[in-house]
Amino acid sequence: MKTLADRLAAARESLYVNCAHPMSCKSIKLDVQALLDRLGAGHGSMRQDLAGLFGCSNCKAAGP
Repeated sequence: MKTLADRLAAARESLYVNCAHPMSCKSIKLDVQALLDRLGAGHGSMRQDLAGLFGCSNCKAAGP
């Protein structure tokens, strides 16, 4: 399991969140340090760990 701390340590790894609505297709790169500060170093960084934490600013559909 990859944690947010693991992602931050691997400087080349990025996290993106995508809108779940098929007509939106909006995607943004996440600030891993900000997530780590908010959720804690041990929080998981996989889809199932982050699903439901984000909403699309265009259509308000859930992501990632």
